[in-house]
Amino acid sequence: MTMTLASSDPVQTGLLVLSDGEFRRIRSLVYERFGIHLADGKRSLVQGRLSKVVKSRGHRSFTEYMDDLERDGDIAKLLGLVDHLSTNHSYFFREPEHFEFLTAEVLPALERDGVRPEELRIWCAGASEGQEPYTTAMVILDYFGRSPAGSQPLILATDISVTALEQANRAAYPAAVLSSIPARYRKYITQTDAQTVAVNDAIRKLVLFKRLNLHQERYPFHGRFHVIMCRNVMIYFDAATKTQLVTRFQRCLTDDGYLLIGHSESLGRSVEGYRYL
Repeated sequence: MTMTLASSDPVQTGLLVLSDGEFRRIRSLVYERFGIHLADGKRSLVQGRLSKVVKSRGHRSFTEYMDDLERDGDIAKLLGLVDHLSTNHSYFFREPEHFEFLTAEVLPALERDGVRPEELRIWCAGASEGQEPYTTAMVILDYFGRSPAGSQPLILATDISVTALEQANRAAYPAAVLSSIPARYRKYITQTDAQTVAVNDAIRKLVLFKRLNLHQERYPFHGRFHVIMCRNVMIYFDAATKTQLVTRFQRCLTDDGYLLIGHSESLGRSVEGYRYL
């Protein structure tokens, strides 16, 4: 999930004026419900992204919009709020060292520990539009040389954004994505026309997409995961929320399970139960 700044000049853009109090109110709601920390520098983003939404719903101000959200409590409206504040950005084989590590270290170690291919469980906790879980599925299928799961998905892919998950389930992308996919893995992609490619069914059936708010206290999972990938997600959380999140992840991991985080991310010193590799 990547946030980009919008213009802050309401005269030039026709944006509604966002007062200090309204910004604090929106920031508080987003933090309490989703754990996303909107720093002071994100005020222009909030104003730019939500002005059109507020107007389209017949409200004359951000206050009216927030009154409606809080009075209604409609989860779809709340998800629409976070959808508009975030732009899901990812690409195939992003931070490729992680996928090399899966092939060279994780999968061989799990095999040595007696984990059968069909028992493998991986969770992509920030699935965005599907590039990360589909990349992971390509690596797994290539490693084993066959589909290890039959009809059972091996990868759970979750995201807070309904819009992103809809795109992920379509599994169709601009043809330009091929540039980031190594040649050996392009056999899992089919070019449907000059502008579009699609992920093959052999890859798609390894992945199950679900909407999930990482900020909730308990996750509705049965069993534990051998690998959790939460890459470039925690940059939107403050230190306290990150600590809570990785503690919950620990409850979801098998003994000696792996947590992969983004190259620009780190765990706080107060986090216990993990060791760096």
